[in-house]
Amino acid sequence: MRGSMSWYSKLNLKLKFLLFTSLVVIAICAGNYFFIDRIFRSYLQSEMQDEAREISTSLEDQLFNFIDPRFVQSTASRMLNERREISRIMVFRRNGNLMESFVEVSGTTLPDNIQLYRTAVNKVSSFRHEFQFRGNEFWEFAHPVLVGTKVAGLVTITMNFSQYKVFMGAVRSGTFVILFIGLIILMSSMSIYFEGRIHKPLSEVLRAMSQVKGSNFEVQIPASSQDEIGKLVENFNEMIVSLRRGQEEIMNQNRRLEERVREATRELQARNMDLFQAQDELRRASRLATAGQVGA
Repeated sequence: MRGSMSWYSKLNLKLKFLLFTSLVVIAICAGNYFFIDRIFRSYLQSEMQDEAREISTSLEDQLFNFIDPRFVQSTASRMLNERREISRIMVFRRNGNLMESFVEVSGTTLPDNIQLYRTAVNKVSSFRHEFQFRGNEFWEFAHPVLVGTKVAGLVTITMNFSQYKVFMGAVRSGTFVILFIGLIILMSSMSIYFEGRIHKPLSEVLRAMSQVKGSNFEVQIPASSQDEIGKLVENFNEMIVSLRRGQEEIMNQNRRLEERVREATRELQARNMDLFQAQDELRRASRLATAGQVGA
């Protein structure tokens, strides 16, 4: 683990910051991409279901007594032609315990979903079924027609979802392009911001530290902000001032110490001179005493 992260530790702070930010932004963009896809798909599903319910409701009055199949056929054909996403409309009516076909208009040949029809009739509620046929995706909605509490018939609307998938693909592509461009703009903005607000002040601090190593305590860094970087620069300047004052105090103490040493040296020299004179007088006195003894 330590070896695998050695390359990361060798990167400078700017690259580490941009790399980490890029990974976070990419993760957020990917999450938004799939989230938008799910939301859009759910929205289309809800819209298609509402549209199927609207068609079923509009046909319900005409299907109430199942009197004129030609008029129902005409209405269903008109709806099929007006709405390109609709592939088939089927109407069943109850005949005893069986459901027999009453009207069917279709723009293409599609399989029957008998199980879906039975489920809708037995549950007395609308049901949706998704299936693939000849490379296309279809959604079929079954809506029972009620007379009182009894199921008098069934309306099924089959919609071609592949047309919506083309639109969804365009939306996904557009979303991806927008996120990609946004990522580039964000990375460029973060790079410029990092260069001006973080990298440049830290570089000035490093250069000032190099000068301090060379015993230059006169260096000062201008503070350009009030954030953490600005406080770092301010504290660095205060530290340099403290070091300069400490150096001046040490130099003053050294000068005072040198003066004391010189004074002590002068006193010692003066005492040595007195001692030398006393020794010289003692030698003269000794010679005079010796001469006196000789003379005596």
